[in-house]
Amino acid sequence: MVTGGIDDGVVANTAECARSLAEERIGLSLEFLPTRHVDSIPEALRLLDQVAHPNLRLVVESWHFFRGPSRWQDLVALPLDRVGFVQFADAPEPVSPDVHHECMHRRVLPGRGVLDLDRFCATLVAKGYDGVVSVELLSEAWRTADLHEFAAATLASSRSVWESAATRFG
Repeated sequence: MVTGGIDDGVVANTAECARSLAEERIGLSLEFLPTRHVDSIPEALRLLDQVAHPNLRLVVESWHFFRGPSRWQDLVALPLDRVGFVQFADAPEPVSPDVHHECMHRRVLPGRGVLDLDRFCATLVAKGYDGVVSVELLSEAWRTADLHEFAAATLASSRSVWESAATRFG
């Protein structure tokens, strides 16, 4: 996690991580977070460009995309070869200005919140994305749920939202 600005030390450290992991045939994907300096697609790409390592890509996380300063044009312009994988979640309307709390405790199943996941998925599908989509459902309500119920619910809701967009735009 990059907690401060992008400086020579951050670039060197990120490059070393990418190189070391590449030696083991492991990819590295950077996640932008609306609560940190690297808070958007453009800011994350700025770091990727400075590191300039083919093993380093970007996590495109729906919650962070919608709750941060990224814009639709950023997602549309994002080169597909810069995407490591997609993380998927939805959210209700915020109840507080505490973005960290909202992020860590109030996510909901894809398709059950207010985020425009249909457009998010459609944008990625239209550019040809067919990689990993992981669900990141950080939720107080789901933390105590039965694991099998949780897995079934996240799979069903995620598949429904993603496949709906893929059918229409793929």
